Amino acid sequence: MRYYWQILGILILLWLGLFALAKIELPPSWSISFDAPGLRAWLQDEEVEEQVNIPDSRSKNDSLEQEEEQKEDKTAAKSQQDSSSKYILLAGDSMIEHFKATIKKEARAHGHQIISCIWYGSHTTQWSKKKKLKELIKDYQPDIIFFSVGGNETLFRNIEDRRPYIKDIKAQAKGIPFIWIGPPNWKEDNGFNQILKEEIGDSCYYPSIELRDQLARKSDGAHPTRKASVIWAKAYLKWFAEQSAYKNHCWIWPPLTKSERRTYVKTELDSLLPERALGHSVRILELNK
Repeated sequence: MRYYWQILGILILLWLGLFALAKIELPPSWSISFDAPGLRAWLQDEEVEEQVNIPDSRSKNDSLEQEEEQKEDKTAAKSQQDSSSKYILLAGDSMIEHFKATIKKEARAHGHQIISCIWYGSHTTQWSKKKKLKELIKDYQPDIIFFSVGGNETLFRNIEDRRPYIKDIKAQAKGIPFIWIGPPNWKEDNGFNQILKEEIGDSCYYPSIELRDQLARKSDGAHPTRKASVIWAKAYLKWFAEQSAYKNHCWIWPPLTKSERRTYVKTELDSLLPERALGHSVRILELNK
């Protein structure tokens, strides 16, 4: 019986000690720490707040709003572009032989008509003296011109002599939207591209030379392969749609989505011109004419 009362007394003392610890803050200098929020709350009739990680709904809303804003920005950019059908003239030397395929594909997908005129082995001197661009403009009356000549001239000396020919070719366009696509150099430039940049202007001259190390070449070491020409053409179209002076004049990039293809309205273009009526997609120009 005596041991019973001793054990009961010890239990009472322990209970009182725990109660005191729950009520009294221990000095910070003590090395003893006591952390029993459940017991403390029970002794003090406090409610224990359960810690629940509630997701921040604002972050989701913000991300959704940002996505909507991005969609609106893309829609606004497209709405600024002229989506009406255009007649495009793509003219140049042999470098555009495979380049033209991707340009045509995207042009036609966007409702445009395009004629490619290739003058193999030609230089700026011939295009200037024979007024070939002026002749093509008369034949096809294009809404916009993509022009690429100069591959051979990147090897010439006395390149400054080409400046007046470049000026004359530009003048032949007579105010028609005109882009000079620089030659896809396979060697160090001799200054030809710098002259193009100065005479044509940054927003109307595409520096294909920047892709020099990315374009695989045919066995001749100069002309881009088919696959390389696709890379070149897509890079050009992206630049045209984002940086050129006529980025809002002719919607040709990016590629149409499936839903856009179903709803895209293509307008009919005048085919009364004799050359247009022939329906040719490629015209080879001869040096002796």
